[in-house]
Amino acid sequence: MRETTVARVYAETLLELTRESGQVDAIADEVDGLRGAIEGAPELGEFLESPNVSRSDKKALLRRSFAGRVSDLTLRFLDLVVDRERQDLLLPILAEFGQLVQALRNQEVLRVTSAVPLDETLRSRLRATFA
Repeated sequence: MRETTVARVYAETLLELTRESGQVDAIADEVDGLRGAIEGAPELGEFLESPNVSRSDKKALLRRSFAGRVSDLTLRFLDLVVDRERQDLLLPILAEFGQLVQALRNQEVLRVTSAVPLDETLRSRLRATFA
């Protein structure tokens, strides 16, 4: 429970910074990419969470991995997370940020379950109906 609260505080901070800078959409896209990269490379998460790796090495890896691919604001936020030793909460923070952005946009996640596979035409019609 406490971890969820901490993740939410960091996510709210990032959202506030993105709103102040007028970069909500851009940062939201970056955060989605970061989540995918971290989820797709478990060794990155293990490296970040390792107590045997210095903060400076963790920050250097994040900068090497994401510099030029994400904004300076996002890189500075990642530095903050590492400086505060919250990198174990990075994925929950990024997920929470995504939920906050959806709420800001008044978006809901819709999941469709079908007994048969949906062809692309039907998928397009569903997207258009609920967009």
